[in-house]
Amino acid sequence: MSKMAFWVNQPGTAADEAALIRAANTLLGQDPSVADMTGIKMLHFESQAFTLQSLKNSIDGPGSDVTQPKKIPLAEKEARLGEIRARLNGVDIRGPLEPATALFEHTVHQRETKVLKYLPPEKCYSREHEIKFAKPARNLQIEGGTLSLKEGSSIPSESVYTSLQFQQAMTRRAIAYDFAQLISFDVSRRYCDKLLRHLDREPPPGYTATSLSQLIKADQEVWARLAEAGSNIRRDAAGNLPLDGLLIQTLEFYEIAFYLLPMMSGSSSSGTVYKGHGKDGYPYRPHPFGHYDDRKGKGKGKKGKGKKGRESHVQSWVPPKLRGGKPVDNSGQPICFNYNLEGCDAAKPGQACPRGLHICCKCFKVHPFTGNHEPETKPAQN
Repeated sequence: MSKMAFWVNQPGTAADEAALIRAANTLLGQDPSVADMTGIKMLHFESQAFTLQSLKNSIDGPGSDVTQPKKIPLAEKEARLGEIRARLNGVDIRGPLEPATALFEHTVHQRETKVLKYLPPEKCYSREHEIKFAKPARNLQIEGGTLSLKEGSSIPSESVYTSLQFQQAMTRRAIAYDFAQLISFDVSRRYCDKLLRHLDREPPPGYTATSLSQLIKADQEVWARLAEAGSNIRRDAAGNLPLDGLLIQTLEFYEIAFYLLPMMSGSSSSGTVYKGHGKDGYPYRPHPFGHYDDRKGKGKGKKGKGKKGRESHVQSWVPPKLRGGKPVDNSGQPICFNYNLEGCDAAKPGQACPRGLHICCKCFKVHPFTGNHEPETKPAQN
């Protein structure tokens, strides 16, 4: 369009009717009709207006063209999205898989500025979510020393609680980056498949399976490494996309693999690892609240070395509503008090969260204490 803007005259100056007719005659090889001249004049005028506006946006500095994604014309969006639909005929880009217009604008903005930014799954909106929950918003911005009020829109985060929602969000992001010609869809899909494969891995004994939050954390670290690669993110002269070769390679770094390893069952929420043994030679046993006790009890036998004496070194305190239960099971694994009281969403029943196992603290079966047992009454003190 920039060439069309300078076809007959410079933008901002009045076009000579005779010069425009001569140029049209040369282009068509015959005298243009009235209908031909109407279309040519309209195209020439719109090309000049578009060129002037683009120059203005690039001169204004920190305006909407630099700091904020600019709007994509509807015709351009439909044309490019139609080409993607025709090419990816095995993917139904409708409903939950159709990216929001704002997501397209963010990826195109990254390509224009050559600055890669992480788009978390909850920000990879669908078009349905954008239509339902987008709200108009006004923001104050300083441009060229003047204060201006900019119209915009705010979109709340989309829910990503299950592996299906995560896969749909990653598919929308893959389509958006393919739309911006930064990462091909096939590479993004293989990247997502490699991440989701960790959810199906069988954990070793004493460990819990890789969680969805670990996948999101690993994904965030991958994009942080990609951003360190520099600004060379556009298609090169040979037609290759640099990010295609880096995405899978970065995911396989051993630093990223640490985020995807299964976690130990009943590990402390603070991440502290307790080692060593108590005074009686028995190892410390973790308590959900972080309490440890290596004292002997007063069991039968000399100096309290009987069976009861050896077992009583485990901390036995439980909340009043769980009186009669135990803080650990028979193997010494901590039990989650929250699960036994009002419930805990950090793990499924029978599994373990950072606080402990999700089992009954009294009978050690897979159900909470509350609703299945009654707390014992505290014995009267003499």
